[in-house]
Amino acid sequence: ASHLQPINYVIYFALEKQIITCSDDFTVRVWECQKNNIIPSKGKHIYSGHQDKVLLLCSFSSHNLLASASKDNTLIFWKNSHI
Repeated sequence: ASHLQPINYVIYFALEKQIITCSDDFTVRVWECQKNNIIPSKGKHIYSGHQDKVLLLCSFSSHNLLASASKDNTLIFWKNSHI
């Protein structure tokens, strides 16, 4: 499933062939890059919990941790088994 609003930030993981995006639709999504296509990642690939636009992402891949910052003045840490 695609974002429903504009994307604000993108992180690309070359080794894992993954992209993580955040959007004005209040979500963070994980995508897999496969043969010139970008598809939603298998398993849990949509992180929701913010009450406003998600503006920025930061990854701590050594800990499989992802942080998202929102216009709702919150920072959420997500356990990310995809990275």
